[in-house]
Amino acid sequence: MKRIFSFIILIFLIHGVAIRAFTPRRGPDHVLNFELLPLEENVLDIEEANLTLDFRNLEKDDDYAKVDFLAEYRINNPGITQKHRFALPFAADSEQAGDTVPEKIEVNGTEVESKLYFGNESGPLHGHDEQVVFDFYEEFLNATPEDHQLPELNGSLYTFTHHESVDVQVDLEFPEGTKIFYHGVYFHSESSTKARIEHRNGSEFSFFVLGEVTNVTSSYYKDYEKRETGFFDYLQEYMSEEELSMVAFKHKLKSFLESGSAGQQVSYLRPGFGISLCFHVFEALLNNGENNIKIAYRMEIYRDDDYRPDIYELRYLTHPMNYWRNFKNLKIRIHPGPETKHLLQDPFDFQKEDDYWEKQFEAPPEDILLRFSKNSKPINTGDVFFFFLRVLLLFIISLPVLIFLLIGVVVFIYVRKKQTAYKNK
Repeated sequence: MKRIFSFIILIFLIHGVAIRAFTPRRGPDHVLNFELLPLEENVLDIEEANLTLDFRNLEKDDDYAKVDFLAEYRINNPGITQKHRFALPFAADSEQAGDTVPEKIEVNGTEVESKLYFGNESGPLHGHDEQVVFDFYEEFLNATPEDHQLPELNGSLYTFTHHESVDVQVDLEFPEGTKIFYHGVYFHSESSTKARIEHRNGSEFSFFVLGEVTNVTSSYYKDYEKRETGFFDYLQEYMSEEELSMVAFKHKLKSFLESGSAGQQVSYLRPGFGISLCFHVFEALLNNGENNIKIAYRMEIYRDDDYRPDIYELRYLTHPMNYWRNFKNLKIRIHPGPETKHLLQDPFDFQKEDDYWEKQFEAPPEDILLRFSKNSKPINTGDVFFFFLRVLLLFIISLPVLIFLLIGVVVFIYVRKKQTAYKNK
């Protein structure tokens, strides 16, 4: 009997360890929306800023949703009438960047066009609760405009073949500034003038060189083919025409060509799903004195469908406000929709009016994080899911013990009946 109880206790301990081994469902990501950025620091004043978010035309899309956003600025230009540049920063991957376009930008009643700049991938953009702060000017200088023209690039394609499949090392020496592109091999470079390429278990491999290679040595390959060709002709074997035309590809290639690195994996140049800091940049002719800028676009917010009903999360980063000479009189107005009737998280104490919430800020606040839902107390279905998962797992793990106990009870009753029947004889 002691062994049975010990076994049951062991089963429960295993159950506890198994439950903890499950990776918890990730918490809400943060879709990051940034405030307007002047590309000249401490020159202009924001006398008044009115931001309006309208959830009445909410559009769901997978883990995200889009709402109408309107920003209206009254700007004081203390200097002479001249053109100034502004940027609207936003976080996006290579596909989202092309789809995120301001619906309208007006400067003193005149509509102006914007240009997309694609920037570097960044860890903080993937969404965490801490404040996200960038050197926006440095990030912008490293970004690539959508109309950037890459230079005509020609180089040499080196192809190595062997009569059997082997592991091979090829050592290269080259002048500083030479760039080597490779695919499906291991590239090691401890300096900007030497590198080693390792090709494992294959009979043929190749790499592309922009510049020149002064020395090639290999223990297996005595001969190789060197052919002059265009770089983009080489890339067409690995990338589509659409990928080659994307601003994300232009940015990655430009960044590598300007870097001190010698080698680049071709697959890295392919536009992916990493989140980058991007900018919509426009130019505005500002008069001396008061000017008005209006920006309207569909803002992307996070939709947390782990809850019933869904929770919608807005994160608006105000750090770019620090680049203005003065920024004051910020007013935020929020029009709720059928899916966002309740403001669940409000650290700023928004005032509820007839059909909207509103808050006046005398100075720029910390980053704004607000959550909304259709009900005041949405239920976390993830918690319910894991509760039933635990119950099911406990039942599955305990089933052999229950069967063993049931068999034991049946045998015990059978034996006792046999003993009773024997005594009654």
